[in-house]
Amino acid sequence: MKKELKSLRTREKLLAAAMDEFSSKGYGGASVNDICKSSGVPKGNLYHNFSSKEALYLACVKETFTELTQEMQAKLSEESVTPEAYFRIRVSFFQAHPAEAGIFCGAVLFPPMELQKEIEACRAGFDAFNREILQKLIGDRKLRKGLSEGMVEDVFRQLQNGLNADFRNKKAGDSHDKLIAHEQACQTALSVFLYGILDAGGNATD
Repeated sequence: MKKELKSLRTREKLLAAAMDEFSSKGYGGASVNDICKSSGVPKGNLYHNFSSKEALYLACVKETFTELTQEMQAKLSEESVTPEAYFRIRVSFFQAHPAEAGIFCGAVLFPPMELQKEIEACRAGFDAFNREILQKLIGDRKLRKGLSEGMVEDVFRQLQNGLNADFRNKKAGDSHDKLIAHEQACQTALSVFLYGILDAGGNATD
């Protein structure tokens, strides 16, 4: 039992150090040696827990998307789904977790080409959640002529991929006003998106 607990703590130390390293330097610039130095874990122990730098990075990506999705699911279940609520909760998460913000942006905006398939798997739950949110935002209203749900979901995902780009350069000391401005810009973008895809003629049952 003690051995298992020690192994778990070692893994947690490595993940915390790797989160900071990959977030600040990106996948290509991150150093396994620096992760070991920062965490205080010998390199041999790192490879005992993670088979490679790639595996460690993907563990960080998976944890980021899982934590973000779980928090948004929990908090959005307590209130009506609106663009304002969606982005308020998401921005709040990234404000409280700056390392995860960097991992998120790196994975969606600058994913390592050789790991794209694995990253897709890591973010599958997040993408499914966003599809649910989009369906709730659309409700029973009709889409504009020529648009299918699949087309709308693809464009919505592209919008999601770009909305947090500026968080990559934000630091913990950035002003609250900048974060509020970012939140408002995100809300506006989604509102414009919804306006563009919805038919003004009526509901889907009309």
